[in-house]
Amino acid sequence: MVGTLYPKNPVPPRALDVFFKNSEKALRVPRYVLDNLEIKQIKNYLKKNIDFSEFSSCVSKLAIWVDLETGMRPQELQALTWGSIQKQKNNYVFELSNSWNDYTKSLNGHLKARKVGEKRTTLPISLELKSMLDKFEKYQSKFLKENGISNFNNFIFLNLNDFQKSSAGYPVTQTSLNEMLKKIGEEVGIKPEGQWSMYSLRHTIATKLGNTPGMSYPWAAARMGHTTKEFMKTYVHVDRDINDQMNNLWINS
Repeated sequence: MVGTLYPKNPVPPRALDVFFKNSEKALRVPRYVLDNLEIKQIKNYLKKNIDFSEFSSCVSKLAIWVDLETGMRPQELQALTWGSIQKQKNNYVFELSNSWNDYTKSLNGHLKARKVGEKRTTLPISLELKSMLDKFEKYQSKFLKENGISNFNNFIFLNLNDFQKSSAGYPVTQTSLNEMLKKIGEEVGIKPEGQWSMYSLRHTIATKLGNTPGMSYPWAAARMGHTTKEFMKTYVHVDRDINDQMNNLWINS
């Protein structure tokens, strides 16, 4: 409602921190953050197991691959359209301006905590992923045409598992994405300690950005849709790969 009913959000940032002391709060279960090997395992699994003839699962798998490279919010991922893909010099990115609400089953009309019409650009994606998206676009178009379904929202991740939902213009749900991610995790042997969902991929990407030597934090924060302060405080954790390197450096010094 900010920008419509309210010129400014009436709820203070981090409201619990404003009204409660640290000693009055309990620790939250942290998000599980993937290490480099686990990222590689999931990506390799996706490359080998995305089969467009299995429309019940290929949409969720491809969405997970996109999120594994961009770290966007699940509701932003759901609202991606084919027009969202933009070329920037030698790279391909997604231009975001909308998000999806699973509860109202409609577009929010804006990004989280952003004014209507405000846009942001994601991290660049690999050419291998862009090639897979190109193939999927042709498959989706053929599938919808054969079944007489109109993708009036032009969604990339339109729900193809349920014709009624496809016809209504609904994208794949966050629940389906979370279930698929957990299934893939089990398949590749990941045993997460902490909260394990699509938001784990966002935390993973942010953590990798925050631990990349020479990284511009303002650039990284902008690509993730945050202020630099929020990016550093909320999403950047100690990278397990960096932690192992530092432990070895100290022990061998």
